[in-house]
Amino acid sequence: MRNLNIAYTLIILFCIFGNQNIILAQNLPVIITEYSSLNNGIIGKENYSFSISNGTIRITDIDYKRSENYGPLKYGTNGFDENGLYYDSYMSDISKDSEAWINGEKHPRTYKFFYDEKNGNILIITEVKIDESGKPKAKIFYTSQGFLFIEALKKKNN
Repeated sequence: MRNLNIAYTLIILFCIFGNQNIILAQNLPVIITEYSSLNNGIIGKENYSFSISNGTIRITDIDYKRSENYGPLKYGTNGFDENGLYYDSYMSDISKDSEAWINGEKHPRTYKFFYDEKNGNILIITEVKIDESGKPKAKIFYTSQGFLFIEALKKKNN
């Protein structure tokens, strides 16, 4: 009987904390970026904001005061990259609203958020869009801290 109570307690704890992580993974507060580059090209000054809520990302071009909502997204993978940055990734959730995907109304995207450490400050956001022709288009957004990190990395590699 005691083992059964322990098992029930573990299941309840897993459900509570497991579901909390899934819910939290789908929500990010507003992140401001100040620089961007296309396909790893030259970095230019460009102001954007990003937020994720309930599987939808909101991207705002602050300079032109234009916003776009994209979704549904689902949480993908996480880990550390070759530079030691921690990342979380999100991708199109094709299983939701599958008719829009089949009809070509929506095109797949992935987003990666890179942090200076796990649960740390966001440095870089990458966006990869697949266009109508099936070709990927990558754009990289840098927070001010991320821009300094990339510049320091460039100097270190030269």
